[in-house]
Amino acid sequence: MGITNPVNKGFSTWFGRKGRIVGVISDFNTLSLRDEMMPVVLIPTIAANYLCVRMSGINTSNGISQIKQTINRFVPDDPFEYNFLTRN
Repeated sequence: MGITNPVNKGFSTWFGRKGRIVGVISDFNTLSLRDEMMPVVLIPTIAANYLCVRMSGINTSNGISQIKQTINRFVPDDPFEYNFLTRN
């Protein structure tokens, strides 16, 4: 988007929704790992109740605690639940 220091700045989507930038991730991949990463905007909605996070496995309990604190800032009335996914 070419914004210097984008956190806390406002934006408007192509379909008219307005928002505030709360964070920036430098390497968020939404496609195959063989594909080039493309810009993406994550907009919370009522139906968006799942978040997948890849963690290193080092100090997992601290990582979960930080994720819970962040989510509770934005949706304090929703319960925080998590599960682990594994590769077969």
